[in-house]
Amino acid sequence: MTEQFDDDARTPRVLSNSAVLAFLWRQWMRRPWLFAALVGFTLIATVIDVFIPVAAGGSLTR
Repeated sequence: MTEQFDDDARTPRVLSNSAVLAFLWRQWMRRPWLFAALVGFTLIATVIDVFIPVAAGGSLTR
């Protein structure tokens, strides 16, 4: 059983990008503490990734 999809590029989009982004925003704002935790941990992980080479370089010169 295979599904057939009609990939006709001339058909209009059902949802616009702004409608999808608005939906995502509304969903995240239902749990703002979870959104804040996700953003916070992502920022912490980014800072750690940036400073690992600095720490490794400092440990090699000692």
